[in-house]
Amino acid sequence: MNYTVEPLTFSVPLSAGNYSQARKFSRLHQNPDKARQVYLNTLAVQAVSYYCLCLEIDADLAASDSWQPAMQALMDVADLEIKNWGKLECRPVLPGAVVCQVPEEVCCDRVGYVVVEIDEAAKKASLLGFAKTVPTGRLPLSELASLEELINAMPEEPA
Repeated sequence: MNYTVEPLTFSVPLSAGNYSQARKFSRLHQNPDKARQVYLNTLAVQAVSYYCLCLEIDADLAASDSWQPAMQALMDVADLEIKNWGKLECRPVLPGAVVCQVPEEVCCDRVGYVVVEIDEAAKKASLLGFAKTVPTGRLPLSELASLEELINAMPEEPA
């Protein structure tokens, strides 16, 4: 008998408040592509922030570049500041994606990358996995480490 072990994922129901914040940020950008990018990035960051809250890991949205409209306008940024560790990049993908594109501007100064599938129809976000580095700017979803690796990489002492 063969057993397959599914990787650890974490699903977050997206609340009206999550969507409201994402719309608020996206409305600050006139370009429709930029507005959509900011919208999805905001949902991904909020999902990872909730995950950290569940694990009692101290994250600071206000200290994150992704929460600053000026930084949103200049870069494709979806970071979450983790106290006593650094910036964790929270990259959104849509259902059916097989690769996560990681912008060059966030490929070198992050403590890691979490890929978050945003399923607007189901009103949920699923944390799919983790990578410590993204050397090529392309992260095949099949190569993601489990969220357990993210937990192991985070600081042990609470902030």
